Amino acid sequence: MSRGTFSIIGVCVVAIAGALALLGERRRHRDWERQRVAAPPPVTVPSPPRTTRVRRPPRRPARAPEGCLLLNEILASNQRTDVDDDGDTSDWVELLNTCDEDVTLKGCALSDDPEEPRKWLFPSVIVPARGFLRVWLSGKDRASVSVEALSRADFGASIERVLVRRGDPWRYTIASRSLGAGAYRRDWHSVDFDDSGFAVGPSGFGYGDGDDATVVPQDTTAVFIRTAVSIEDPGAVAQLVLRIDYDDGFVAYLNGVRVASVNSPVDHPDPSTIAVTKREAGTAELFDLTPHLASLRRGTNVLAIAGINDRPSSDMSLVPELFTVQPVCHVSFRAPRAGGQLLLSASSGAVLDRLEYPEQMPDRSWGRVSGEIGRLAYFLQPTPNAPNGRPFDRPIAGEVTFDPAPGFSTRSITVTARVRDGEELEVRYTTDGTAPDARSRRFSPSARVSRSTVFRAAGFVDGERVTPVVSASYFIGDPPTAPVMSISMDPSHFLQVHMRDEARGRGAERPAFLEVFDEGGALVASTAFGLRLHGGWGRRGGIGTKKSYRAYFRRFYGDDRLRCRIFEDGEVDSFDKLVLRANYNDRFAGGGGHYAVYFRDAVIRDLHRDMGCAAGRGAWYLVYVNMEPKGLFDVTERLDEDFLDSHVRPPDVELLEWDVIKTGNEVLSGTRDEWDALRLLVRSSEPPGEMYREIARRVDLENFTDYMILNIWSQNRDWPHNNWYAARPRVEGGRWIFLSWDAEWGLGWRDPGYNDELFSFVLSKAGRGVIPDLFNTLVGYEEYRRFFEERAERHLEAALSPANALAHVERHRARIDPLIAEEIARFAPGHSPARWRANVERVRHFVANRGAYFRRNMVECFARLGGGVARSR
Repeated sequence: MSRGTFSIIGVCVVAIAGALALLGERRRHRDWERQRVAAPPPVTVPSPPRTTRVRRPPRRPARAPEGCLLLNEILASNQRTDVDDDGDTSDWVELLNTCDEDVTLKGCALSDDPEEPRKWLFPSVIVPARGFLRVWLSGKDRASVSVEALSRADFGASIERVLVRRGDPWRYTIASRSLGAGAYRRDWHSVDFDDSGFAVGPSGFGYGDGDDATVVPQDTTAVFIRTAVSIEDPGAVAQLVLRIDYDDGFVAYLNGVRVASVNSPVDHPDPSTIAVTKREAGTAELFDLTPHLASLRRGTNVLAIAGINDRPSSDMSLVPELFTVQPVCHVSFRAPRAGGQLLLSASSGAVLDRLEYPEQMPDRSWGRVSGEIGRLAYFLQPTPNAPNGRPFDRPIAGEVTFDPAPGFSTRSITVTARVRDGEELEVRYTTDGTAPDARSRRFSPSARVSRSTVFRAAGFVDGERVTPVVSASYFIGDPPTAPVMSISMDPSHFLQVHMRDEARGRGAERPAFLEVFDEGGALVASTAFGLRLHGGWGRRGGIGTKKSYRAYFRRFYGDDRLRCRIFEDGEVDSFDKLVLRANYNDRFAGGGGHYAVYFRDAVIRDLHRDMGCAAGRGAWYLVYVNMEPKGLFDVTERLDEDFLDSHVRPPDVELLEWDVIKTGNEVLSGTRDEWDALRLLVRSSEPPGEMYREIARRVDLENFTDYMILNIWSQNRDWPHNNWYAARPRVEGGRWIFLSWDAEWGLGWRDPGYNDELFSFVLSKAGRGVIPDLFNTLVGYEEYRRFFEERAERHLEAALSPANALAHVERHRARIDPLIAEEIARFAPGHSPARWRANVERVRHFVANRGAYFRRNMVECFARLGGGVARSR
């Protein structure tokens, strides 16, 4: 076809696209563009409205008049009643608007000191007519919600106003290899930029995902988009949040000021900018723009975003949204449990209300009795954002206790239950995992137990529950053959945890109760906690599928930590969370196939610790949920900030914060600023000598080298592009360390086994993550290859020697062997204990022979790299 024919087609395309846009047929335009045009030029169409109008409330709230606002209820010892937006059990006070119109608190103040009545000033927040507002007495001194909290909570419930929606029209221009820079100019993101030369299209922008509203060419390197938002009163905006789904990176600007950025190597991308790493779309991220509220203007504001792509790339996405968020009030002081007072004052300084409260008991509130002017009382059930409940003259405390203690018995027993310091309370219970209510059976005063039963019980007064729900598990039969974890919870809650395989974060947790029994059957710890699903691929499957879980110990549920010695050989006896590993890739009826032994990851963690590195400890537990056996689990620590504080923090350092990054460059704590800096370093063209010194300054080379030796020696093929953790202390000169995790594909998990060459496999992963990029860079230096060889030889003679590795294999084999027949019968009836024992022999054979092949592979790899450094032994 001639060049002239192409020109004619191009003109037709422009005309058709313009007509479709004028008619508003976005869907037809998108489909036609995807199917017919590989690289369409920007199409100029009539501008959309330059502003997105923000609807104001129908009535302007009144200033707080005297007599309208009351300090209605206070909880000054919150332990389990509720949590704030950070997940903390902060104390609180509730305000009540007794009038028939909305009231604004702007200019009002709250204080605990009559000498300083304007101690904390309220933002522009409204108390609805005849409604309530909870104010957190947390000492956090803020009126905004953290992004982490918004991510955990139901974000939709926090939205105050939607400023930019998904699918709203934006002006845009694209840059691609076929189109060049389009209409891009360096000042494209400024407020006064004339964007009339940009095309118009709905968000999201991209290609390759099948759900892009504005499809761009497949060779697009960058998309530059901008829209205008009208805000009549910037001072009324308490919090501004950008929610954006993207592939692979972006930089966002508000009125020309950079306000958010991910995966961009520069602050101001241009058409040639490439994302520093890949990021797949599908999950939107939140960015708090509140620190940039000063950039807002009265009237028209401009939000501009540069979306950047990686190369080569099969897809691209950019889907932004903008919201204001309802204020969440956290005052600058706390409420003393011993008693005190609160004062609410108007902007004029006049005192609107005063509330004095006596000494408080945990989870008992104090406040005004509805319908009785001037009367104050305790409430055994706090009722934030709702009318106060039944008043009591004293705060009854206590918790249900059982006699005899929960545990194992070979014959039937009689169990009694009572509440300490609560003789007038009646104890009611269930045995199906649900929480008891006023209709549940009553201990009167005992119950006969002739088969394994778990009680869930609480104390009640006149049908109102006034104590926490606690559990007691009684096993009737033979004593256990391993330590036991008994979990009790509402069956519907367990179903939600087990079956919602996409649910993550705090919102995926459900309340439960945990009892830990030692191998002799004695109870060693019990507390309420939060349970959620854990893992990746192993989350899938029905109710009969064995899955991994995560246990979180929070003050909101019960104790803030589980205090007992979970691991026989561990020094740590206090945990804020635990992982119950089901070993999906190393078990029958999971991903392990015929070679399952269940303990590959446990052995590799043990070896990493023997090499002198931080590694999670583990122990084998039989787990029950509402007395239903769930099988054998490897209970271990999660490699997060709490783990590092317990195992890595120097004893002479009281407090140490950490950056913790995991697979997918996901931030567990801290920031990824230093991680991104390391990633850019190993992809840069720094002079060789400077590069090596800079890496050594940022990375603990001994730890990194040991980590690489272990994973290459163990033939871990689900790595280094997957299943990794990295951490650094957030101090000057803090260096990155690496931690072994989920190494179930190691130790001969697949053919060819111990003689497989893994050095080339790791080097082939260059470009797929920091770990392979870092290793590829380092092995180019003769100095590092010599260092690697020396440490490898040391470990091959000690931690990775056949004798030491076989000792760990034998220890785990002996622990599992008495339990494996029941495990296989329940979850993998097509397999047999004989098959499992044959697989254990395969692992023994691997660790006995792996060293020689590892050494040979290392020699050959380093020789190819030009060093001749390593010598055959």
